[in-house]
Amino acid sequence: MHKIRKGILLTALLLCTGVLASCGWKDRGPNIPDSNLTPTPTPLAVTYTPTPYQARQPLVPSVNADAYSVVPRFSGLDEPVWKTAKTFPIEKTVAETGDTKADAQIFYSDNLLYIRVNVEDTTRTITNTVDKSDHVKVYLNEKADCPGEYAAGDCYCTVLRDGRLVYGPGCDTAKMKAVGFDTGNGYVIQVLMPLTTVKATKGTKLGFDIVVTDLDGDRVVKKLALCDTSGKTDRDLSGIGVLELGKDTASALPKPVIDGKEEALWDTVSYIPLQNPAWGKDGAEAGFKVMWDTDRLYLLIQVSDDTPNSEGTVMTRKDSVEVFLCGDGSKSETYRKGKDMHVRIGRDGGLECGNGASVSAIEYKVTGNAEGYLVEVSLPVPKESMEHGNFLGLDIHVNDSEGEGQRNKILTWSDTTLLTNKDLSGVGTINIK
Repeated sequence: MHKIRKGILLTALLLCTGVLASCGWKDRGPNIPDSNLTPTPTPLAVTYTPTPYQARQPLVPSVNADAYSVVPRFSGLDEPVWKTAKTFPIEKTVAETGDTKADAQIFYSDNLLYIRVNVEDTTRTITNTVDKSDHVKVYLNEKADCPGEYAAGDCYCTVLRDGRLVYGPGCDTAKMKAVGFDTGNGYVIQVLMPLTTVKATKGTKLGFDIVVTDLDGDRVVKKLALCDTSGKTDRDLSGIGVLELGKDTASALPKPVIDGKEEALWDTVSYIPLQNPAWGKDGAEAGFKVMWDTDRLYLLIQVSDDTPNSEGTVMTRKDSVEVFLCGDGSKSETYRKGKDMHVRIGRDGGLECGNGASVSAIEYKVTGNAEGYLVEVSLPVPKESMEHGNFLGLDIHVNDSEGEGQRNKILTWSDTTLLTNKDLSGVGTINIK
């Protein structure tokens, strides 16, 4: 009996061993952890937590501003740049004794004269005949020798009250321009006169005169001259005056100097406040001014902030401004190379460019003042966009930090979504004037 039991146990053991071997147990070795290995715990599910900003609805939902050129554009507008030009009277009487008054302003640049004549004349007379219309004549003698007859470099043109230009002898018809527009008590004409034999630089002397004629029907109400009262200036330049550029009456064409200072030219345009807080309540306040020329946009941004802080290692987490530019006004939902850009400028003078902006193309200067700090910046803009009547997309954001690498307030001109670095659809509108 004992032998039978022993046989049954041996048989069962052999069967069990075979089953385990078929399951691969034979090759597993001892079930003991290797003391040289560090067990790897099961990773926990990670949920990304963005910066806890909640987009606000803008307090001012639709913003736009007018931008005027620093170069007279002959667009028929009363351009602010003329406020910086010296004014001199045209008061010598050639004929009659009416109440008409006139004065003039002159800018010069390279080989160009920009001339503006302001006339007080409430009796509007316009016909298709020069001698029967209110008009202004401008005379130019480039050698300043005041000759008895016209020679190379001498010319005159006539501009009617409504801006129609009539060329006289010697005019460069390809480059000369004129415009006229009515004011409340008269009219303004502007003339662009190119120089053909000399260059318009400081110290250049030119023979020059202006004659204003006011008519009421066929009757001459008054005729005024800057210099020559002989009435012969159409054929004889011996009586005209001499104009020295850069002295007294003629000023160099102004242009913003990117030095972080608010020069007189900036006084001619309006201050535009940033009124949309996108994050935070208390902190910086700001506003900006804007001008343009053929291929640049100029911005002056004043930030009022009495808690200066530039500790953060990330530009947007310290005192800074951001400029977002859509170069054709389409407010694209994506940035396009050559048209759109995003620029960040720190209170500490740091510069970062993204989304198509080139550091080498940006001119800027940051200066401190009693209120906070001022940023003056010049940005490249597509030339095809810089024409009267076109639009640009623009936004300006101000980041205010009070320390610890955190933004305490974000103030914007237009877009409060905090996605402007990716999407330009919420930026404001700049009207090119």
